[in-house]
Amino acid sequence: MVNLQALRAFMRKEWLQTLRDPRTRMIVFVSPLIQLVVFGYVATLDVRHLRLGWVLGEEAPEDRALVHRLVAGQVFDDVIRLSSPDAAVKAFRDGRVDAVWIRRGAPVLWVQGVHAQVVRTVLQSVPRVWEEVMTSQKPVRGSPPRVAWRVLYNPELQSAHYMLPGVALMIVLVGVALLSAVALTREKERGTYELLQMTPLRPQEIILGKVLPYATVGWINAQAVLILAHLLFGLPLRGSPVAVSLGLALYVSETAALALWVSTVSRTQQQAMFTVLGFMLPMVLFSGLFFPIESMPPLFQFLAEWNPLTHALRILRNLLLGGFPWQASLRSYLVLLGYALGFGWLGARALRHTLS
Repeated sequence: MVNLQALRAFMRKEWLQTLRDPRTRMIVFVSPLIQLVVFGYVATLDVRHLRLGWVLGEEAPEDRALVHRLVAGQVFDDVIRLSSPDAAVKAFRDGRVDAVWIRRGAPVLWVQGVHAQVVRTVLQSVPRVWEEVMTSQKPVRGSPPRVAWRVLYNPELQSAHYMLPGVALMIVLVGVALLSAVALTREKERGTYELLQMTPLRPQEIILGKVLPYATVGWINAQAVLILAHLLFGLPLRGSPVAVSLGLALYVSETAALALWVSTVSRTQQQAMFTVLGFMLPMVLFSGLFFPIESMPPLFQFLAEWNPLTHALRILRNLLLGGFPWQASLRSYLVLLGYALGFGWLGARALRHTLS
């Protein structure tokens, strides 16, 4: 028989102990609310806040009405005037537009095919609004001129081509981050951490010695995943292989440096691994891998631009799907380099403080 009085007293003790611990209260009460808000705003396929470029021979009233209705419907926020179709291609490469409206005779719509949901939203909204505008502006017999459309950089809209670059980055994120996270905490738990003080190595050299092996393994794995994706699923490799390798090298270095910094300030391997896993979920959610960044509110779009996974994914998609030159992703390269140097400096600083 179960002693209900003893069981009730024990459950009461566990409940009070849970409520007294600030970290547990945070996990039990605050964390679900934060996750609800984040998932509610981020996990959506309703694409909004796109950027539209337009190339016009002579601006007509129906073109102005089209843009006004698209902006009023919040599908597009920014409208950029472009001088020619060549300027439109350059705007795509620079990431300044998601679609381009060309009106030199018959209407033509170009859409970037890097994100399939963006393509579907644009192809559903623009032709429909154009038909409404033409019907209201020039009510004539017959249907208005049809919009010819073209999808650039992923014309077949194959989801594998869109997802596989992100899969390669997630493999690196999980493998390299978890391995690096236990690099120094393992030394602490084994009692060999103090031996680092006896070596002639400086803190920054210790950090490099810990980061580079894991970064090299992650870089090789990511290259292998992309090659297999090309052979098995036909993932296009249109960009420079050197630029792809450089982007992967910066990303794995940043990931290893972040995890090693966490390992430096953590006391146990379990604490380090849970901290790294806490970083992973928001990094994946705000990267644009599963949900387009354009569908997020402006605040979350701003946060996504501070996400290193966002920039690594942008580099791969621009190079592999778009075949863009590496200069088109220069800002993303610099962001990843800054994160790698910054987290490496933080790790060396924390290690120096610990050893002293």
